[in-house]
Amino acid sequence: MPLDLPLINLHRRQTSNIGDITSAPLGYFTLSTDQQLMEISGWGHENAARRQKWLAQFERGRGIILGGGGLMEYEKVRPSFEFVARSGRKAVIWGAGNNSAGNWPSARPSFGQDYSAFGLIGCRDHGYESLGFEWVPCASCMHPGFDAPPAPTRDLLFYGNPGPKGTRRLPKGFAEDQAAWNRSTTIEEVIAALASAETVVTTSYHGAYWATLLGRKVVGVRVTAKFYGFRHAIPLCVLDDWPRYARLARTYPEALEECRAANRAFAAKVADYFA
Repeated sequence: MPLDLPLINLHRRQTSNIGDITSAPLGYFTLSTDQQLMEISGWGHENAARRQKWLAQFERGRGIILGGGGLMEYEKVRPSFEFVARSGRKAVIWGAGNNSAGNWPSARPSFGQDYSAFGLIGCRDHGYESLGFEWVPCASCMHPGFDAPPAPTRDLLFYGNPGPKGTRRLPKGFAEDQAAWNRSTTIEEVIAALASAETVVTTSYHGAYWATLLGRKVVGVRVTAKFYGFRHAIPLCVLDDWPRYARLARTYPEALEECRAANRAFAAKVADYFA
């Protein structure tokens, strides 16, 4: 296709989850003179006019990028992967990862979908080279807010995903002023909150990822398989058992540059693939 047609980056945009909103690689990399961010599920919009507008925009794309976010093995998003595969467009996955559900502690990530339609697969989960995946963490690591974090000013922070209907349950031992939430906020506000603590306890993938990039210790409260694929591993537990696991948490001073280097290298491959 002509190079003056746009590259399109599909990810979750119609959400209040700041991690999903800020995970699009084309929000950080310029690979084309025309590149567009689009809601991944827009092809199936109930409103016919909005659906047709989305389809017209999609069909103009010369290449499709899916990611980032917990899109792989996530049942709600599977139809979107199948839609892209059927479209025949050149497509890649960049910074997406496993988000399959399962009961703690037996659940482990597995990849059962057919990803053969994607020319490049940059998966944020580490250790799946045998499946043809390349480790490419979420591109939000490129945000300048990680460059020079301030020193922490408190010991602990809980960073969470609100539950059904906005319910907010704190772990044992946490007060309201020791918590932050990933809804209706900005990435800058989240970075500031995470940077304020020496140790972050979190149910959020991006809370764990961003705190690691900031050089903080992290304890993950296991929700889905999303936490298992961290290259920079974190201890995992159930919500109120975090004190026993906090002593196992460690920092990874190398994490930010490793994640950025992986994204820069993959960006070059994606640019060549769509050239």
